[in-house]
Amino acid sequence: MRISRFGYAVSISAAALLAACGGSQPPAGAPGAMPKTSAGVTHAGRGKSWMLPEAMSQDLFYVANTAHGPGTGTVTVYTYPRGKLVGDLKGFDRPNGLCVDKAGDVYVASFYGETVSEYAHGGAKPIKTLEVDGAANGCAIDPTTGDLAVTLNCDGPIGYCYPSGTVLIYKKAEGHPETIADIDSPEMFFCTYDKRGNLFTDGLGRGLAFAELPKGSETFRSIALVLPKGNGYPGGLEWAEGNLAVSASDGNAIYEYRIDGDRATRIHRTLLNGLLNDYGTNQFWIFGGSVVAPVLSTARYPDGLVEFFEFPAGGKPMKFITKSLDRPWAAAVSPATT
Repeated sequence: MRISRFGYAVSISAAALLAACGGSQPPAGAPGAMPKTSAGVTHAGRGKSWMLPEAMSQDLFYVANTAHGPGTGTVTVYTYPRGKLVGDLKGFDRPNGLCVDKAGDVYVASFYGETVSEYAHGGAKPIKTLEVDGAANGCAIDPTTGDLAVTLNCDGPIGYCYPSGTVLIYKKAEGHPETIADIDSPEMFFCTYDKRGNLFTDGLGRGLAFAELPKGSETFRSIALVLPKGNGYPGGLEWAEGNLAVSASDGNAIYEYRIDGDRATRIHRTLLNGLLNDYGTNQFWIFGGSVVAPVLSTARYPDGLVEFFEFPAGGKPMKFITKSLDRPWAAAVSPATT
């Protein structure tokens, strides 16, 4: 039996899982049932900003905090790059993934909540909430269409894995998703789109598994990408200046790869000095010549921190923040559009 870092296992009881992870109650459904393909959508409108007045006119960075129990996850929001706290969103069941569309709207993927919620830049309440029928781990927006991709980690009732990983594609980030499976990556982690609308994912299969879903295709193509270091868990992905940038969850670097079909050629390493190998970064975000790197926990900062490094130069962190964090897992920058 192999248990993932999230507490999932191929064959353990739901009670044992919840005791280990503090997760929410498992969804209805027997082991081995086919995954659902429908989803509900709840719209709430844009509403008014709850943040400080400057939040609406400034770039913001969002940090997803996984916290320690169901319903305690938060997303804290700061001005970028100053790092002034301007507000927070509460009540998530392990928010694991963040992504941003062209309008600056931010999407929050809730792992145990099995939802993705969309917030306007500086918005108080979600514009809409999508039910994803699975453990939502990562998300990305197709820059060519506005489609929303959501990766499901260990798809199936809580405590069980299906043999194939799952990505849900919501056209225009609305309605019912298209379900696309990848047999080589049963545990999906993060995802990102390139400028042409090709989707890239990472996850766990027989070790680390990287794949591309070419635009218009319904079949994943495995990518022969091997990280120089790592204990077997993937970190974040982002498309950066024509290359795929990848982190390892236990590493202190971000690696850039040139992708050519199923081949990946490493062309650059951004060393993140001071970021310990045992406390690497998960979903980082590259913006404005820097990389925002959340760190889950360290001995000195048990509630985690977020560090800022020059990109692609790397080196020592330019600054870091610790205020109002609670085991940060993902970061994203929402540019001001007004």
